[in-house]
Amino acid sequence: MIDNATKVFLSVVECGSFSKAASRLYVTPSAVMKQINRLESAIGVQLLERHPTGVAPTAAGQSYYKDARAMVDMEQAAIKRAKAAQTRQPTAVRIGDSQLNPSRPLLDAWYTAVKERPEWHLDERYKIIITPFSDEDTFDNIFARLNTDIDLLTSAIDDRYVNDTIGAVPLWESHLCVLVPGGHPLARIADFSLDDLNGYDIISAPVGAVHSIDALRAYLAGTHPDIHLVTTRIPMMGIATFNYCAVEGLPMLTHEAWANVHPAFVRLPIEWDFHENYGVLYAKSKRAELEPLIELISSRQFNPWRDRQP
Repeated sequence: MIDNATKVFLSVVECGSFSKAASRLYVTPSAVMKQINRLESAIGVQLLERHPTGVAPTAAGQSYYKDARAMVDMEQAAIKRAKAAQTRQPTAVRIGDSQLNPSRPLLDAWYTAVKERPEWHLDERYKIIITPFSDEDTFDNIFARLNTDIDLLTSAIDDRYVNDTIGAVPLWESHLCVLVPGGHPLARIADFSLDDLNGYDIISAPVGAVHSIDALRAYLAGTHPDIHLVTTRIPMMGIATFNYCAVEGLPMLTHEAWANVHPAFVRLPIEWDFHENYGVLYAKSKRAELEPLIELISSRQFNPWRDRQP
Protein backbone atom coordinates (compact mmCIF):
# COMPACT_ATOMS: atom_id res chain seq x y z
CA MET A 1 0.00 0.00 0.00
CA ILE A 2 1.17 3.55 -0.74
CA ASP A 3 2.35 5.42 2.38
CA ASN A 4 -0.35 7.71 3.82
CA ALA A 5 2.06 10.66 3.94
CA THR A 6 2.47 10.41 0.17
CA LYS A 7 -1.30 10.54 -0.31
CA VAL A 8 -1.45 13.61 1.96
CA PHE A 9 1.28 15.22 -0.14
CA LEU A 10 -0.76 14.65 -3.31
CA SER A 11 -3.77 16.36 -1.73
CA VAL A 12 -1.67 19.34 -0.61
CA VAL A 13 -0.24 19.86 -4.10
CA GLU A 14 -3.67 19.50 -5.71
CA CYS A 15 -5.34 21.84 -3.18
CA GLY A 16 -2.51 24.39 -3.00
CA SER A 17 -2.56 24.80 0.80
CA PHE A 18 -2.43 22.83 4.03
CA SER A 19 -5.84 24.07 5.17
CA LYS A 20 -7.65 23.12 1.96
CA ALA A 21 -5.98 19.71 1.96
CA ALA A 22 -7.02 19.27 5.60
CA SER A 23 -10.64 20.00 4.65
CA ARG A 24 -10.51 17.44 1.86
CA LEU A 25 -9.01 14.80 4.17
CA TYR A 26 -11.19 15.66 7.21
CA VAL A 27 -8.17 16.26 9.46
CA THR A 28 -6.58 19.34 11.04
CA PRO A 29 -4.02 21.51 9.18
CA SER A 30 -1.41 20.67 11.82
CA ALA A 31 -1.89 16.95 11.13
CA VAL A 32 -1.32 17.60 7.42
CA MET A 33 1.85 19.60 8.14
CA LYS A 34 3.21 16.81 10.36
CA GLN A 35 2.71 14.26 7.56
CA ILE A 36 4.50 16.51 5.03
CA ASN A 37 7.40 17.17 7.43
CA ARG A 38 7.73 13.42 8.06
CA LEU A 39 7.71 12.67 4.33
CA GLU A 40 10.34 15.31 3.51
CA SER A 41 12.51 14.03 6.35
CA ALA A 42 12.20 10.43 5.14
CA ILE A 43 12.99 11.32 1.52
CA GLY A 44 15.69 13.83 2.37
CA VAL A 45 14.52 16.59 0.02
CA GLN A 46 12.23 19.60 0.29
CA LEU A 47 9.03 18.90 -1.58
CA LEU A 48 7.06 22.10 -0.92
CA GLU A 49 7.75 25.83 -0.87
CA ARG A 50 5.77 27.44 1.97
CA HIS A 51 4.24 30.86 1.20
CA PRO A 52 1.86 33.10 3.18
CA THR A 53 -0.90 32.35 0.67
CA GLY A 54 -0.28 28.64 0.34
CA VAL A 55 2.27 26.11 -0.88
CA ALA A 56 3.79 25.10 -4.24
CA PRO A 57 5.87 22.06 -5.15
CA THR A 58 9.61 22.46 -5.62
CA ALA A 59 11.31 20.90 -8.65
CA ALA A 60 11.84 17.79 -6.54
CA GLY A 61 8.22 17.99 -5.40
CA GLN A 62 6.96 18.16 -8.99
CA SER A 63 8.96 15.06 -9.90
CA TYR A 64 7.78 13.18 -6.82
CA TYR A 65 4.17 14.25 -7.41
CA LYS A 66 4.16 12.89 -10.97
CA ASP A 67 5.47 9.47 -9.94
CA ALA A 68 3.43 9.28 -6.74
CA ARG A 69 0.20 10.14 -8.55
CA ALA A 70 0.86 7.34 -11.05
CA MET A 71 1.56 4.86 -8.24
CA VAL A 72 -1.60 5.79 -6.33
CA ASP A 73 -3.70 5.50 -9.49
CA MET A 74 -2.18 2.08 -10.20
CA GLU A 75 -2.86 0.97 -6.63
CA GLN A 76 -6.49 2.03 -6.84
CA ALA A 77 -6.93 0.25 -10.17
CA ALA A 78 -5.32 -2.90 -8.75
CA ILE A 79 -7.64 -2.86 -5.74
CA LYS A 80 -10.64 -2.38 -8.02
CA ARG A 81 -9.62 -5.33 -10.20
CA ALA A 82 -8.99 -7.52 -7.15
CA LYS A 83 -12.45 -6.78 -5.74
CA ALA A 84 -14.03 -7.46 -9.12
CA ALA A 85 -12.18 -10.77 -9.37
CA GLN A 86 -13.44 -11.77 -5.94
CA THR A 87 -17.07 -11.36 -6.97
CA ARG A 88 -16.77 -12.39 -10.63
CA GLN A 89 -18.49 -15.61 -11.58
CA PRO A 90 -16.40 -17.98 -13.74
CA THR A 91 -17.33 -18.12 -17.41
CA ALA A 92 -18.99 -21.39 -18.39
CA VAL A 93 -17.15 -23.08 -21.29
CA ARG A 94 -19.20 -25.79 -22.98
CA ILE A 95 -16.93 -28.26 -24.77
CA GLY A 96 -18.50 -30.57 -27.32
CA ASP A 97 -17.73 -34.27 -26.94
CA SER A 98 -18.27 -37.28 -29.20
CA GLN A 99 -16.47 -40.48 -30.14
CA LEU A 100 -14.82 -38.91 -33.20
CA ASN A 101 -14.42 -35.45 -31.69
CA PRO A 102 -13.47 -36.17 -28.07
CA SER A 103 -13.01 -33.47 -25.47
CA ARG A 104 -10.26 -35.47 -23.73
CA PRO A 105 -7.24 -33.82 -25.46
CA LEU A 106 -8.46 -30.37 -24.46
CA LEU A 107 -9.31 -31.50 -20.92
CA ASP A 108 -5.90 -33.13 -20.43
CA ALA A 109 -4.19 -29.93 -21.54
CA TRP A 110 -6.58 -27.90 -19.39
CA TYR A 111 -5.83 -29.75 -16.16
CA THR A 112 -2.11 -29.73 -16.90
CA ALA A 113 -2.26 -25.95 -17.35
CA VAL A 114 -4.26 -25.52 -14.12
CA LYS A 115 -1.57 -27.43 -12.24
CA GLU A 116 1.56 -26.11 -13.93
CA ARG A 117 0.51 -22.52 -14.68
CA PRO A 118 -1.39 -21.26 -11.61
CA GLU A 119 -0.75 -17.66 -12.67
CA TRP A 120 -3.26 -18.17 -15.50
CA HIS A 121 -6.06 -18.69 -12.91
CA LEU A 122 -7.93 -20.95 -15.34
CA ASP A 123 -9.93 -22.71 -12.65
CA GLU A 124 -11.08 -19.33 -11.30
CA ARG A 125 -11.95 -17.78 -14.66
CA TYR A 126 -13.66 -20.71 -16.39
CA LYS A 127 -15.97 -23.58 -15.54
CA ILE A 128 -15.86 -26.56 -17.90
CA ILE A 129 -19.12 -28.18 -19.00
CA ILE A 130 -19.00 -31.25 -21.27
CA THR A 131 -21.75 -31.26 -23.90
CA PRO A 132 -22.19 -34.58 -25.75
CA PHE A 133 -23.31 -34.74 -29.36
CA SER A 134 -23.74 -37.46 -31.99
CA ASP A 135 -21.25 -38.02 -34.82
CA GLU A 136 -24.12 -39.39 -36.89
CA ASP A 137 -25.71 -35.95 -37.16
CA THR A 138 -25.01 -33.75 -40.19
CA PHE A 139 -22.14 -31.27 -40.19
CA ASP A 140 -24.61 -28.40 -40.46
CA ASN A 141 -26.55 -29.55 -37.40
CA ILE A 142 -23.42 -30.14 -35.35
CA PHE A 143 -21.93 -26.76 -36.20
CA ALA A 144 -25.29 -25.06 -35.64
CA ARG A 145 -24.88 -26.03 -31.98
CA LEU A 146 -21.85 -23.76 -31.80
CA ASN A 147 -23.24 -20.44 -30.54
CA THR A 148 -26.19 -22.28 -28.95
CA ASP A 149 -25.09 -24.97 -26.47
CA ILE A 150 -21.44 -25.62 -27.49
CA ASP A 151 -18.61 -23.07 -27.21
CA LEU A 152 -15.55 -25.15 -28.19
CA LEU A 153 -15.23 -28.26 -30.33
CA THR A 154 -12.16 -30.26 -31.34
CA SER A 155 -12.52 -31.09 -35.01
CA ALA A 156 -10.99 -31.39 -38.42
CA ILE A 157 -11.13 -27.88 -39.86
CA ASP A 158 -12.29 -27.25 -43.39
CA ASP A 159 -12.61 -23.76 -44.86
CA ARG A 160 -16.34 -24.15 -45.25
CA TYR A 161 -16.79 -24.60 -41.49
CA VAL A 162 -15.50 -21.10 -40.74
CA ASN A 163 -17.96 -18.25 -41.21
CA ASP A 164 -19.42 -15.21 -39.47
CA THR A 165 -20.45 -17.26 -36.42
CA ILE A 166 -17.73 -19.94 -36.19
CA GLY A 167 -14.01 -19.32 -35.73
CA ALA A 168 -11.14 -21.81 -35.92
CA VAL A 169 -7.75 -22.36 -34.30
CA PRO A 170 -5.77 -24.83 -36.48
CA LEU A 171 -3.27 -26.71 -34.32
CA TRP A 172 -1.77 -29.44 -36.48
CA GLU A 173 -2.06 -31.16 -39.85
CA SER A 174 -3.87 -34.50 -39.80
CA HIS A 175 -2.83 -36.42 -42.92
CA LEU A 176 -5.38 -38.35 -44.91
CA CYS A 177 -4.99 -42.10 -44.59
CA VAL A 178 -6.61 -45.33 -45.75
CA LEU A 179 -7.85 -47.83 -43.15
CA VAL A 180 -8.75 -51.45 -43.80
CA PRO A 181 -10.12 -54.18 -41.51
CA GLY A 182 -7.31 -56.20 -39.96
CA GLY A 183 -8.11 -59.31 -42.01
CA HIS A 184 -8.23 -57.49 -45.35
CA PRO A 185 -5.77 -58.67 -48.06
CA LEU A 186 -4.31 -55.16 -48.29
CA ALA A 187 -3.29 -55.36 -44.63
CA ARG A 188 -1.01 -58.32 -45.39
CA ILE A 189 1.06 -56.68 -48.15
CA ALA A 190 4.64 -56.28 -46.92
CA ASP A 191 5.90 -53.60 -49.33
CA PHE A 192 2.74 -51.60 -49.83
CA SER A 193 2.46 -48.99 -52.58
CA LEU A 194 -0.34 -46.81 -53.88
CA ASP A 195 -0.65 -49.07 -56.93
CA ASP A 196 -1.88 -51.84 -54.63
CA LEU A 197 -5.15 -49.90 -54.30
CA ASN A 198 -5.89 -50.19 -58.03
CA GLY A 199 -9.32 -51.70 -58.59
CA TYR A 200 -10.55 -50.97 -55.08
CA ASP A 201 -13.48 -48.81 -54.06
CA ILE A 202 -12.52 -46.72 -51.02
CA ILE A 203 -15.29 -45.33 -48.85
CA SER A 204 -14.91 -41.58 -48.35
CA ALA A 205 -16.80 -38.40 -47.64
CA PRO A 206 -19.05 -37.26 -50.52
CA VAL A 207 -17.90 -34.82 -53.19
CA GLY A 208 -17.88 -31.25 -51.91
CA ALA A 209 -17.84 -32.21 -48.22
CA VAL A 210 -14.10 -31.85 -47.53
CA HIS A 211 -11.69 -29.81 -49.67
CA SER A 212 -8.65 -32.01 -49.01
CA ILE A 213 -10.55 -35.16 -50.02
CA ASP A 214 -11.78 -33.43 -53.17
CA ALA A 215 -8.15 -32.55 -53.95
CA LEU A 216 -7.10 -36.17 -53.43
CA ARG A 217 -9.99 -37.37 -55.60
CA ALA A 218 -8.80 -35.11 -58.43
CA TYR A 219 -5.21 -36.31 -57.97
CA LEU A 220 -6.20 -39.98 -58.15
CA ALA A 221 -8.38 -39.37 -61.20
CA GLY A 222 -5.31 -38.06 -63.02
CA THR A 223 -2.66 -40.49 -61.74
CA HIS A 224 -4.49 -43.62 -60.55
CA PRO A 225 -7.88 -43.73 -62.31
CA ASP A 226 -8.46 -47.32 -61.15
CA ILE A 227 -8.65 -46.19 -57.51
CA HIS A 228 -12.18 -45.03 -56.77
CA LEU A 229 -13.35 -42.88 -53.86
CA VAL A 230 -17.01 -43.70 -53.30
CA THR A 231 -19.64 -42.83 -50.71
CA THR A 232 -22.04 -45.05 -48.80
CA ARG A 233 -25.72 -44.99 -48.06
CA ILE A 234 -24.73 -43.59 -44.65
CA PRO A 235 -24.79 -39.78 -44.97
CA MET A 236 -22.07 -39.02 -42.40
CA MET A 237 -18.53 -40.24 -41.79
CA GLY A 238 -19.46 -41.22 -38.25
CA ILE A 239 -18.88 -44.39 -36.25
CA ALA A 240 -21.67 -46.05 -38.25
CA THR A 241 -19.48 -45.72 -41.34
CA PHE A 242 -16.59 -47.40 -39.51
CA ASN A 243 -18.89 -50.25 -38.47
CA TYR A 244 -20.28 -50.59 -42.00
CA CYS A 245 -16.79 -50.81 -43.54
CA ALA A 246 -15.66 -53.27 -40.86
CA VAL A 247 -18.62 -55.59 -41.52
CA GLU A 248 -18.39 -55.32 -45.31
CA GLY A 249 -14.59 -55.55 -45.37
CA LEU A 250 -14.16 -52.24 -47.19
CA PRO A 251 -11.22 -49.82 -47.21
CA MET A 252 -12.09 -46.33 -45.99
CA LEU A 253 -10.47 -42.92 -46.32
CA THR A 254 -10.20 -40.79 -43.21
CA HIS A 255 -7.49 -38.74 -41.47
CA GLU A 256 -4.89 -39.81 -38.94
CA ALA A 257 -6.70 -38.21 -35.99
CA TRP A 258 -9.34 -40.93 -36.47
CA ALA A 259 -6.96 -43.77 -37.32
CA ASN A 260 -7.43 -45.47 -33.93
CA VAL A 261 -11.13 -44.77 -33.40
CA HIS A 262 -12.22 -48.31 -34.36
CA PRO A 263 -10.19 -51.30 -33.09
CA ALA A 264 -10.99 -53.43 -36.16
CA PHE A 265 -8.92 -51.28 -38.54
CA VAL A 266 -5.27 -50.95 -39.43
CA ARG A 267 -3.68 -48.06 -41.29
CA LEU A 268 -2.05 -48.60 -44.67
CA PRO A 269 1.43 -47.02 -45.03
CA ILE A 270 0.66 -44.56 -47.83
CA GLU A 271 2.92 -41.58 -48.45
CA TRP A 272 1.15 -38.53 -49.90
CA ASP A 273 0.82 -34.86 -49.08
CA PHE A 274 -2.90 -34.54 -48.47
CA HIS A 275 -4.10 -33.45 -45.06
CA GLU A 276 -6.81 -31.70 -43.09
CA ASN A 277 -6.13 -29.05 -40.50
CA TYR A 278 -7.15 -30.23 -37.05
CA GLY A 279 -7.79 -28.05 -34.04
CA VAL A 280 -10.54 -26.18 -32.24
CA LEU A 281 -13.71 -24.56 -33.53
CA TYR A 282 -15.27 -21.90 -31.31
CA ALA A 283 -18.41 -19.81 -31.13
CA LYS A 284 -17.67 -16.24 -32.24
CA SER A 285 -20.61 -14.99 -30.17
CA LYS A 286 -18.51 -15.72 -27.06
CA ARG A 287 -15.20 -14.53 -28.52
CA ALA A 288 -14.86 -11.69 -26.00
CA GLU A 289 -15.36 -14.02 -23.03
CA LEU A 290 -13.20 -16.79 -24.49
CA GLU A 291 -10.43 -14.56 -25.90
CA PRO A 292 -7.85 -15.36 -23.18
CA LEU A 293 -8.63 -19.07 -23.40
CA ILE A 294 -8.44 -19.08 -27.21
CA GLU A 295 -5.06 -17.35 -27.03
CA LEU A 296 -3.83 -20.03 -24.62
CA ILE A 297 -5.11 -22.83 -26.86
CA SER A 298 -3.26 -21.21 -29.77
CA SER A 299 0.01 -21.16 -27.81
CA ARG A 300 2.46 -24.05 -27.79
CA GLN A 301 2.31 -24.03 -23.98
CA PHE A 302 -1.34 -25.10 -23.86
CA ASN A 303 -1.69 -26.83 -27.24
CA PRO A 304 -2.74 -30.44 -26.52
CA TRP A 305 -1.23 -31.50 -29.87
CA ARG A 306 2.01 -29.52 -29.52
CA ASP A 307 4.13 -32.68 -29.80
CA ARG A 308 2.86 -33.09 -33.36
CA GLN A 309 4.05 -29.64 -34.39
CA PRO A 310 7.41 -29.18 -36.12
